[in-house]
Amino acid sequence: MTGKIRFSLIVACQLLPLLWAATAMAKVECPLRIGFVRPESGGGASFGHSLEEGLNMALKEINATGGIAGCEVKLVAYDSQSIPSNAAVLARRLIYQDKVPLIIGSSPSPEVVAMMEITENAGVPLYVPSAASANITNQGFKWVWRQSVIDVSVAKLLADTIVTDMHWKRVGIIYENTDYAKPVVTKVMAPQLTAKGVTVVATEAFNPGDTDLSGQLLRIKDAGVDGLVYWGHEKEAAILTTENHELKVDLPMAANTGVVYPGYLNLLSENVQAATKLIAAIPFVWTGGNDRQRAWVKEFKAIYGINPDITSMDGYDSGYFLKAAITAAGSMEPEALRKAISATVYDGVGGQIFYDKTGQAARALNIVELTPKSGPGYRILKSVPAGQY
Repeated sequence: MTGKIRFSLIVACQLLPLLWAATAMAKVECPLRIGFVRPESGGGASFGHSLEEGLNMALKEINATGGIAGCEVKLVAYDSQSIPSNAAVLARRLIYQDKVPLIIGSSPSPEVVAMMEITENAGVPLYVPSAASANITNQGFKWVWRQSVIDVSVAKLLADTIVTDMHWKRVGIIYENTDYAKPVVTKVMAPQLTAKGVTVVATEAFNPGDTDLSGQLLRIKDAGVDGLVYWGHEKEAAILTTENHELKVDLPMAANTGVVYPGYLNLLSENVQAATKLIAAIPFVWTGGNDRQRAWVKEFKAIYGINPDITSMDGYDSGYFLKAAITAAGSMEPEALRKAISATVYDGVGGQIFYDKTGQAARALNIVELTPKSGPGYRILKSVPAGQY
């Protein structure tokens, strides 16, 4: 075989995968339409806004650099109004009326759970950037992937930190009385603490939208505890934190990711924030991290005029993850997308994203502490690599 022939064969072999990908992606209709359901109104609107801001930032960048295989990406987006049954109806609409090949799921977990059966039965990929309930990835569905950290992991890390770093022996727990919080508190957090020798002396529930948690707080104080575990969202967390200080209960707190949002800090007075001892577990915080994360926070703030939260970050990373997966699939056919999403590994702003067989991403976690307003707001105490919880 002559040198020229051998060289030509080598070049041809190197070009074949590229030619195949170009041919396959050429079958994709432009613009590339992706469904999107999120709450733009109602109680979960703040999470929907954060998710959309991060996702739109990514898609604007992607479209400005050629889109995906030359196709502009467009969202077919609907407002769930923070109602799970609406999210299910909208999933059907996206599949059977709009005929989108892929749906990006909502941020509140109950809405995602309501959508899952619809997408599973239709064989349409449902990609969930930010929702924490274990019920999303523990049901054996093969058409759903959840990018954000799972509540079970947060609970396990918090329990360990309470024992090894906080040295609490007796704790009380206050939690939101919903499917978002109750299962993880009763089935994970409380049993984990008990197994590690901590006595859970009292548990108290509240309803979303409650404006007074003093009764629950005072009952836990009277039970005699070393610290208080909170599981819920930012508004009720701010109420509890304020009452903890103003009623001179002054219990140290450990909390889920729901408190690590700029909105929580905005609801605290300077005195309350300075007096509160609080730790929380979260994969990403806008006040710390590596150089790439700090640069991205700066870019986000320049666009929106506010600091990003973890939901914004998950929205942003989801845009680029899906670009990588769609490119790898070479097609928008459901089975090709399913295989590609399951196999794709992407290094995002929030760290590496890859999926296990249940459709759950392994993510790194941080333990952060609340600082006074004169500080950054949150400071990272320790970081835990992906897969350890």
